[in-house]
Amino acid sequence: RAETRFGDVKNTYSNPHQLGADRWMGLIAARQRTDEAVLVVSVGTAMTVDALSGDGTFLGGVIVPGVHLMQQALRQGTARVDEVVGAWQAFPTATADAVQSGIVAALCGAIAQQHARLTEVAGMAPRCLLTGGDAEKVLSHLRIPAEHVPTLVLEGIDCVARGTAAP
Repeated sequence: RAETRFGDVKNTYSNPHQLGADRWMGLIAARQRTDEAVLVVSVGTAMTVDALSGDGTFLGGVIVPGVHLMQQALRQGTARVDEVVGAWQAFPTATADAVQSGIVAALCGAIAQQHARLTEVAGMAPRCLLTGGDAEKVLSHLRIPAEHVPTLVLEGIDCVARGTAAP
């Protein structure tokens, strides 16, 4: 579970234990990789976009529905959107493709927005680390440099288990 601090990673949640353990582990692992500002993005059932400052302070983050939740919401809440999954297109001309492209655009937009905000706070462009089961669905569509780190949460668990905080 998330704590108030691990090494120089500081959890600023008003109730630190409310921060998901997976998010906390991702932040710890990100700090092991860099001592600069970093955006930690986990794309799964939900997508989290978390900001870590250069001094290790967790500034907060946003949570949005992931690919499958957005697909489910559109299938259940709109007409003529069925189970067929489309393909990404810049300008889709079929409903299934429009749904898939819109979902990817929404996720990329949330990442870009938080990246811009962290850039303002940090005074420089932060690194962006992507993890989670659906990370590859958005990675190639981002307009910012990003690294795919599928094992990020596991790296954080390993750090905590060994008690090794970032130097």
